[in-house]
Amino acid sequence: MNNLTFIKHSAAAKSDPRLSVLIDKEGLKGYGLYWMLMECLAHAPRLTASMEVLRVLKKQHRLSADLLQRVLENYGLFVVKIGKRGFYTSIFHFTYRFGLYFMRHRQEVQHKSINSCFSDV
Repeated sequence: MNNLTFIKHSAAAKSDPRLSVLIDKEGLKGYGLYWMLMECLAHAPRLTASMEVLRVLKKQHRLSADLLQRVLENYGLFVVKIGKRGFYTSIFHFTYRFGLYFMRHRQEVQHKSINSCFSDV
């Protein structure tokens, strides 16, 4: 399980052309489903959820299989793994990996600067 307790996203996310098309075609129900899927991915191992997540969401929220499939496959927002074993979003993977890189780099820089403070002692 990932340690993501929140998902940073642009306040203008709905202006993304892919999300604009999703909202035009699926309405706010599709947009809400998109964010539910993103939340599920935030808690999934390696930011990749199994298709079981879709079955649970379908049952809990009375969603149609057609809506789930359209949101997952038709708007370029998610990548479905070969054989439909799971799904992820390339946007989320890039952001998360960049964030990890940035955090590691920042820690290295801080460590070096702390060491340099004591190099003359």
